[in-house]
Parts: sequence; structure tokens; C-alpha cells
Amino acid sequence: MSDAIVKAFTITGNTSREDIGSTSESEAIDGFDDTNVTLDRQLRIYNAGPNRAFIAKGTSTVVAVEPTDGTPADGMPIDPGVIEIIGFKAGETHVAAICASGETATLYYTPGVGV
Repeated sequence: MSDAIVKAFTITGNTSREDIGSTSESEAIDGFDDTNVTLDRQLRIYNAGPNRAFIAKGTSTVVAVEPTDGTPADGMPIDPGVIEIIGFKAGETHVAAICASGETATLYYTPGVGV
């Protein structure tokens, strides 16, 4: 058994909304700028739907790509109605998202710490 303490997710900035389609869009995360760099920051992502989205994290030039059969890509799937909490490393300030061709989704990003 681990002695690690799991902390509940605590909001540290404003929630933003991103309406996405089949072109990758990058968005800066509130509070994740270079002047506030810590190693213990997370992003709560909620896919309000109606379709699966693919996300990637990085700097302002990050691009999300939908993986295809036999071709891995920088795009983690998030199904409609799902909430994911992902960690960000120092220097990662943006998240990018994309949907499959002809599909759309609405994502909400909430910065914080904990899970």
C-alpha cells in the first residue's frame, strides 16, 4: 500500500470553452503561463459532446491530430460526456483539440491541482 496522499481537484483559474471541428485549434490555459510554472498542475477537460474529440498538450504551436489505423498521432480521445484530468509539465501552456471530419464537439477546460 502506498503512503501517497491523493488531493481532490482544486480549481486555480477560469474555465474556458472551445467549440471544435475538423481543424485543430489551440487554446492557452488560464494560469498556465511561463510566469506561473509548477510541476503539479492539472487540467480538467469535459467533453459536452456531441462527438469524440482528440486533444494534445504543449506550447502555443501544439496541434491535435486524430490517429488513424496504423498511424499513431498526438491526439488523446475524449468521448462525449467524459471528464478527464491530465497533468501538465513545466512549459506546457496550451491544449489543442480536433474532431473527425464533419464532426463537432464542445470542450470545457478548467485548470487546477489534484485529481
